[in-house]
Amino acid sequence: MSRGVRKRVSPEDMETIYRLYDKYGNYAEVARRTGWSASTIGRYIRMKGSPPALRHAAGKNIGRK
Repeated sequence: MSRGVRKRVSPEDMETIYRLYDKYGNYAEVARRTGWSASTIGRYIRMKGSPPALRHAAGKNIGRK
């Protein structure tokens, strides 16, 4: 994904991230396959299992200053 305006990670994207992480086991490989940065992948992997309301609130604040 190029720098600049980026789309938000959708629930479908999150499922893809989780599935690929389960398959490949590292953030860098998932990042290569999805176009998201490894730090973004890591952020969503670490949020897995969090209550939906917390994930929603965190997702709205990710990348904002």
